[in-house]
Amino acid sequence: MIYTFTLNPGLDYIMEIDDIETGRINRSRSETLKAGGKGINVTKALKELGIESMACGFEAGTVGRAILEELNKNEISHNFIEVKGCSRINVKLKCKKETAINGRGCMASVEDIDKLCLKIKSTDNDYIVLSGSVCRGIGDNSYAYIMKKVKGRFIVDASGDLLTNTLKYKPFLIKPNHIELGEIFNREIACFKDGIYYGKRLWEMGAQNVIVSMGKMGAVFVNGSEEYIIRSESVDAENTVGAGDTMVAGFLYKYISGEGYRESLQFAVRLAEDYLKK
Repeated sequence: MIYTFTLNPGLDYIMEIDDIETGRINRSRSETLKAGGKGINVTKALKELGIESMACGFEAGTVGRAILEELNKNEISHNFIEVKGCSRINVKLKCKKETAINGRGCMASVEDIDKLCLKIKSTDNDYIVLSGSVCRGIGDNSYAYIMKKVKGRFIVDASGDLLTNTLKYKPFLIKPNHIELGEIFNREIACFKDGIYYGKRLWEMGAQNVIVSMGKMGAVFVNGSEEYIIRSESVDAENTVGAGDTMVAGFLYKYISGEGYRESLQFAVRLAEDYLKK
């Protein structure tokens, strides 16, 4: 079984607009509203690939109920607990320069993490995807804490201390993008060589396997004995929301079916490209 954790889910309000002009009324060409959050996005992508997973996390208020209603409507298995406040609404603008305004979201505590983890009956052979930001009230040790509370092989897709704090527990896979990788080491990651070098640094810090998504360039994979570069085809995408989550789902899909790391990454990159073309 694959469990995905989303500790700060929301409704993504995606608006297509020619351009934004501050100080005046702007009108969109179209709007889409859907349940979001990186873990939920991974679960959705896995379902499209024919792989069942369990979406887990926190929900709160009327927005939280709307998220669960959408998951139920799409027959997505979920295991959420209710916490304080209200789940967030994130505004995603598809325009000349992709722009997002993300809400703060709900409020939770370590006790809420404990309650959630008690509901997860995972084994050492299951995969646990910890991805995205966390809500108010819990800090940058949240994912590391979960890794001590539940069993499984952990995939971490996060940024900053939220990611690096998990490395001492040797996650099976981490997937920073090149911007997040650069922020960790205070360097600009501008080429595949940089992605491999600093990805290897994260392996040395404890990660068993590292994927660095390099935006429009593609992605790299490193571990103690393997290094791969998968170049991306040129894709003109106005909105990249969910592309990295699709990459995680694609990699897992191929890997658990018995493919190697290179083949799994190659499929993941192509799947993300197809997602961007939609």
